[in-house]
Amino acid sequence: MGLLVLGLAACQPDGHSSARDDAPSPELLARLDEMELTIRMHPRQTDDELRAMAAKLPPGSAARLEVLGLRAVVVARVDEAERYEELRQQLEHWPGREDPRVATTVRLTLAVIEARRAALSGQGQKLKKILSVMDKLDESGQPPRLLLTLYGMQGGMFTDQGEFDRALRAAHRVLELSDGPAASPSRRIFARLQLAGTYAAAEQFEQAVKAQEEAEQLALNDKNPLLRYFIEVSRGSIFQDRDRAITERSSQAALEAARETGLEDLISNALANRADDFLRKREWNGAVALTTEAVRLAQKRKDVFAESLARHNLGIALMHIGQVAQGRQEVETGFKLVTDAGSATGLDALYEEYGRALQDVGLTQEAVQAYMKERQFRRQLYRDDLRKTVLEAQEALEADRRSREFELLNRDMSLKNEQLRASQLEFRLWLLMGGCVLAAGTLLLVAYRRVRRTNLALQSTNERLKVQSERDPLTGLANRRHFQAAIRQREERDLLRGSVFLIDIDHFKRINDQYGHAAGDTVLVEVSRRLRQALREDDLVVRWGGEEFLIVIKSCDPIFAQHMGQRLLEAIGGQPVTHERHTVPVTASIGFASLPIEPHGVSLHWERAIDMVDTLMYMAKAHGRNKAYGLQWAEASDGESLLRLAEQMEAAWHDGKVRLSTQAGPAQWTEPRT
Repeated sequence: MGLLVLGLAACQPDGHSSARDDAPSPELLARLDEMELTIRMHPRQTDDELRAMAAKLPPGSAARLEVLGLRAVVVARVDEAERYEELRQQLEHWPGREDPRVATTVRLTLAVIEARRAALSGQGQKLKKILSVMDKLDESGQPPRLLLTLYGMQGGMFTDQGEFDRALRAAHRVLELSDGPAASPSRRIFARLQLAGTYAAAEQFEQAVKAQEEAEQLALNDKNPLLRYFIEVSRGSIFQDRDRAITERSSQAALEAARETGLEDLISNALANRADDFLRKREWNGAVALTTEAVRLAQKRKDVFAESLARHNLGIALMHIGQVAQGRQEVETGFKLVTDAGSATGLDALYEEYGRALQDVGLTQEAVQAYMKERQFRRQLYRDDLRKTVLEAQEALEADRRSREFELLNRDMSLKNEQLRASQLEFRLWLLMGGCVLAAGTLLLVAYRRVRRTNLALQSTNERLKVQSERDPLTGLANRRHFQAAIRQREERDLLRGSVFLIDIDHFKRINDQYGHAAGDTVLVEVSRRLRQALREDDLVVRWGGEEFLIVIKSCDPIFAQHMGQRLLEAIGGQPVTHERHTVPVTASIGFASLPIEPHGVSLHWERAIDMVDTLMYMAKAHGRNKAYGLQWAEASDGESLLRLAEQMEAAWHDGKVRLSTQAGPAQWTEPRT
């Protein structure tokens, strides 16, 4: 998605400069708008024309600076040292920089050159540093052209890094600028495509489709192949996990449009996307042919993102036609290209695909490692997925509300105390005046009882708030905070004693994509209910994050844990989950262990114990999902040696250094039913 967004920023026809005496004329601005779409097609010719245009304009004028702003985009794409140095020197010696607005415009124009060079070369960290120029920027008096370009690049960068809230803010700012006075149709189209791409990356499907449809409506009569290419790529990306028929039609149309433009970078990207269609249909030889051409073109263009995707697809195809070593090398090279560029978006899905390929060719231990990498990037990128972010926001609002309630109770208590003190003073005065002692005592007793009731209410509220802060708001299960508090109270030196189970719902992302996030929530709530029913009251059940659940039971008996693993598989997968009119099959993969570990009674810190069962859970996934894998015995005399075995659990199992139990869940039908 980052490739698409950066491409859109490069093609973005921009707005007009602010009104000044030396401002560009409407005719000049219209010509610059037209030239936007020629940047990719004929970058050197476009730059030569822009250079000639600038030479005819007054030195130091806003009109000339406007032209140089567009040159900055072109020069970065051409990437020729002579053109780059010439433009940089002009900007660094620009007259009138004592005017803060002019100085800011020059600084932003320089940022466009450097940021685009960093983006095209895959230097993610450098790009982030350059685009920090947009933080707390005073936009007044700045050319919309510059703002559009920089916000477009910033939005693409945030999307690649998984910071979707910031990416959406940037995309909406691009939309506002693109819909300004005298907006060109192509500018409005590209702004909506960028917004659609950002929504799609953030898994907000309905909003993505709406923005896509608006862009397509605006482009209805435009035959420009470059514009058609971006529209088809955007549509295919949005529907890739929803409707494969739409995605395949779009990827073929995008490839045809790319070949029509003759642009090698577009052809390379289109080849990679079309190859993905062949991979999904398991037509390996066709995928190899397409991705081999895509790698060659991406290398020629020095486009690390396109090359990484092409290498990944090529590697997967090679593995399935028997060239496993070469295929793995291609995939690993693709991963390195992306991570070196500082991008993380999509790596979770690529690692999952790699894990499935390794599983298909019988490399189970390597598949486990790939699945663990998938989880690592998924957690890093989505903070245990976007749904958890929403829940945390809701929790924050609830916490704020509860804090206000707490403050009001404290104020009420203070008021009661003041009233009591006032009453006591009044009573003393009455006594001094010879008033009735009995009446004073009665009133004091009433006031005391009121204060005591207030204190009890405050104590009850505090206890209720504590419980709420340690509960997951969706499922009602304990959360991590409660688990950590419970473990520290129960265990000595945080060493875990008992049986621990880590459960991950299989293909949960697919459930969300196919049925919607509301269905995903229904599945989480129902699985939580089934887990509680399968366990005893004193067993600890925790929503660990996203679609993961953690269970700790007091029994240290490995045989009991083995039976419990089977019971949990059947509780979760024995019946499908009903959501509205859909019947959703649900299974889970489980890793478990009973500590201390036999035969030497090895104990682990609770965090290390969970890491170990995490590995077992991914072994269950790598061996086909809907399974439970448990550690029964390990040839380890201390925690360090046990953890070393856990790092290579699959190999240790086959070498007889650990003994595992394996259980399979209930049989499932192959197709979801509605």
